[in-house]
Amino acid sequence: MLFKVKRILLLIFVLFFILSGCSSSGPIRETAVNGDKISVPISVQARSYIDRQRAAAEQEVVQVERNVPRFSCPDKSTLIDLTNLLPISLSLIETDIREALLELSAMTGISIVADDMVEGLISANLNEQSLESSLRTVLAPGGFSYKKMQDYIFVGSSSPESQSFHLLSTSCNFRPQYIRASQISSLLSPYYRQFMTFNDEYGLVTVIAPATIQQRMQKDLLNLDRRPRQVLLEMTIIEVSSDAMDILGINWDLRNRLGNGSSNTSVNVGGSTSRSNINVSSYVSTLSAPLLDALGFLEANGKAHVRSKPSIVTLDGRMAQFSSLENVWLGASSEAGKDSRVVSYGVMMKIIPYIAEDNSVRLDIISASVSDLVERNDGEPKVIEHSISNTVRVASGRTLVLGGLLHKTQRTRQTQLPLLGNIPGLGWLFKQREKFIQESEVLIVITPRVLNS
Repeated sequence: MLFKVKRILLLIFVLFFILSGCSSSGPIRETAVNGDKISVPISVQARSYIDRQRAAAEQEVVQVERNVPRFSCPDKSTLIDLTNLLPISLSLIETDIREALLELSAMTGISIVADDMVEGLISANLNEQSLESSLRTVLAPGGFSYKKMQDYIFVGSSSPESQSFHLLSTSCNFRPQYIRASQISSLLSPYYRQFMTFNDEYGLVTVIAPATIQQRMQKDLLNLDRRPRQVLLEMTIIEVSSDAMDILGINWDLRNRLGNGSSNTSVNVGGSTSRSNINVSSYVSTLSAPLLDALGFLEANGKAHVRSKPSIVTLDGRMAQFSSLENVWLGASSEAGKDSRVVSYGVMMKIIPYIAEDNSVRLDIISASVSDLVERNDGEPKVIEHSISNTVRVASGRTLVLGGLLHKTQRTRQTQLPLLGNIPGLGWLFKQREKFIQESEVLIVITPRVLNS
């Protein structure tokens, strides 16, 4: 096949120069010869012909690559030849299967050997069938298989527990391209799994089975090892002030709730933890662009703050994970003195997309969390975390909004009299500090897009 491709490419090269000299009109192509550039006129017809031949050659090269064998099996050139046998016509009514095999052997002159486990009755009408087709018909009801040897045909049980299984079975190696070998094991039934071994280190699946089972399993393996589709997840984690929610026009109580199950956790330095459950709502926006434009408008006017805006491409059914964390050392008082530990805060998301046949995407949001480092009333720092877990279905290109996470932050506002507040030692007399609670809402905006390329 590769030699044929090379001949086609050589033919294209020769035709190019022949057709180039037959016409002096059309585009001019510059070609380097011995370091000098010369102009070669190419007609429109010649260019079109060359392009068609090149496309055909490239397509044939791609076809050669696709036809690279995925299975490696032993050579069958030394097996008995059954091609020159006459067709078989035979009626079997409640016939012992061993007698049927003897009848086939007598009609064809081919030796057929059966092991001790081959037994049972068969009723069938063989009409102008080949020997191999007749064997498959006779052996199918009992679950038996056959194998061609050098000078005879062996018939036996397909069970790996059979004493003659090593004679009946063949070994083939399959190299998956898109999934791991061990993943195939969980996708097969226990019956077929007993004929296979899996090796992730070498990326091989070995199938040891009789011919009929071998053929069925090879089809199943090729069907399982398909090129997975891809999903682009465009995400925005945005913190919106409470009054800006009225501008967006989002009222969670009026929307269909698609799921819930989130928690707000405050982790103190001393190790104590306080928890409070929060109702979380979600809805699918059919106006993706206007919603994102509105969020951009709020951000430009200081009504919203984008915490993170990642875009991740992941495979169908594979987890996409994003994290943007900061690590800080926090100290805590204890009887032994000062203890310190590292605390991480920021944004972390874990999502698994599943593409449906109608191109919609089911999003399994394993965890979507936003955490902040704030100050407690006693001046000690603490980490406040908001997390969401949910499962929703969204059409490709539509926008999912997860919200309802109220975020309360304690702020300190300081005012002072001009000039007097800067007097050393006495400036505090002309300053005033005021603590207030600022409420905001954390929104998680997700737009999945199925990539067809």
